[in-house]
Amino acid sequence: MRKIALSCLILALAIPSRAFAQLATTKFYNLVDTPVAVTFNASGQAQIKVSPAGAVINVTGFRRVSVQVGSTHATNLRIQIGKISGTTLSSYLYNGPANQQIRTYEIVGPELVLVLSGAPANSTDHVQLWVYLTT
Repeated sequence: MRKIALSCLILALAIPSRAFAQLATTKFYNLVDTPVAVTFNASGQAQIKVSPAGAVINVTGFRRVSVQVGSTHATNLRIQIGKISGTTLSSYLYNGPANQQIRTYEIVGPELVLVLSGAPANSTDHVQLWVYLTT
């Protein structure tokens, strides 16, 4: 009986739990504690650089994205998904007010980018935001 119980315990410890598997396949971009500097062009638009690598987020392997943008001088937020780097073929997940709402969407493409618009031309802003990717 003890051998069976020990075998079951070893098996249970060897197989990662579903919660652990879920946790292991998440990614969190935290730009709340250190807001990102965003420089708007002459049209008042700017892509948000969420990492040192740039503005394009590789979302391959994830199923859902949640985004919240804090206060900003921009009036509009666009969440764009698809093939973005190089030659672009993409679509909008969201294109509307940048109103500090949490927005959650299913991942339907390999790359994602956040674009702010409606800000004063050629201005700079410090924006708090976070992006959370899950499977």
